[in-house]
Amino acid sequence: MLEAVRSEKKKYETLRLGLGESAAGSFGPQLIAELNKIITSVDVVSGLTLPLVSALMSEKIDVLLSPYPIKDEEELEREVLFQEDFVLVVKKGHEPIISEEAFQTLIISRPLIEYNQDSSDRIQADRLLRSLGQKPALHTSVSTSYLVVGLVSQLDGWSLIPPFNLWAAGLSSSEVDFYPIPGRSLTRTYWMVRKQIRNHALSQLVGEITKKVLTERFLVKMERQLPGLSRFIHVPGK
Repeated sequence: MLEAVRSEKKKYETLRLGLGESAAGSFGPQLIAELNKIITSVDVVSGLTLPLVSALMSEKIDVLLSPYPIKDEEELEREVLFQEDFVLVVKKGHEPIISEEAFQTLIISRPLIEYNQDSSDRIQADRLLRSLGQKPALHTSVSTSYLVVGLVSQLDGWSLIPPFNLWAAGLSSSEVDFYPIPGRSLTRTYWMVRKQIRNHALSQLVGEITKKVLTERFLVKMERQLPGLSRFIHVPGK
């Protein structure tokens, strides 16, 4: 009986984990399930980036998985978890957008559906659009991936979003097609961030398990349900 109890003892007692919206809405459940195998208590907070950064800085969470590296804070350590190439999303059945000319025509003829100004993804996409020297005909700003992708379908519009955001849109993702951005590239890096003085071994373990969950489980599932989307996701060392 004593040996059975010892064998069930977990390696760590607690983890307070912050998950960005797209991580929570995609591989989050599988990651948390794996962490529960080695950690007694896993407390997860998810949502927008800035509140999660504040929680990390005030030591309300131990480790943050986020597309925002918080580069201005010297007391933080950062590790790249994976990178995503933004994709061009249009309503399913739309004529394929595979040339720069077709993309330029799309910009000036169809409404752009984008994230609101609090989003780091919006900032990156805006920079790319400015480099093209084209102004969208119309645009609508929203706060969630579900709304972005759903409105691309409902308004016959278009958007530039990372693959995990497309997945996080749920059933709406089946109503759109996606393509590489013609003539351009745009990449989002997802980071693991923690304070230097705390939780080094635990955060390293979180990083290793995250990469394992992605490559061995989640990307396989993504490829099965949205064929071709996983090729836009790159996990270092995998």
